[in-house]
Amino acid sequence: YVLDASQSMKQKMRRAQTRRIDIASAELNKALVQLKPRQRFNIIAFANRLDRFDRQMQAATKDNVAKAQAWVEALKLKLGTNTYDALELAFNTAGRGSFDRYYPLEADTVFLLSDGAPTIQRLKGAGLKPDDKDAILAAVRRWNPFRRIVVHTIGLGLNKKRRVFMEK
Repeated sequence: YVLDASQSMKQKMRRAQTRRIDIASAELNKALVQLKPRQRFNIIAFANRLDRFDRQMQAATKDNVAKAQAWVEALKLKLGTNTYDALELAFNTAGRGSFDRYYPLEADTVFLLSDGAPTIQRLKGAGLKPDDKDAILAAVRRWNPFRRIVVHTIGLGLNKKRRVFMEK
């Protein structure tokens, strides 16, 4: 699971009085409790930096799921939305099998929960600027050339431009 923990996730959804991050966390919690103990998972939270629930994939035991839920609850939202690096880490976590069909996969599915607005720091001056969405999509194709990993996107509060990016 790749969870957007950027400041933009503080915004409330249009028709609800619930923040994007609260909806994403609730949906993530629902998904975690539905996992079978033989299944494995990990969570990557991203903003201007990446945080992982664990360095390795974890069995979905009740104890690990409870720890993961507490970890998500304790996340602090930060500036920036480094989607590129978060997805790169997710594919690296999946192992060499994502780009080499002769190796097994550590993970076969990636869930990206985000508002679909990747940003990076400006090289000159302060602040953030939109990241190159086409470069992110090209990298995903490069990291997953055989499409052995299914990528599901869950978009929260998307406008038309963000929806197109998340759908691609």
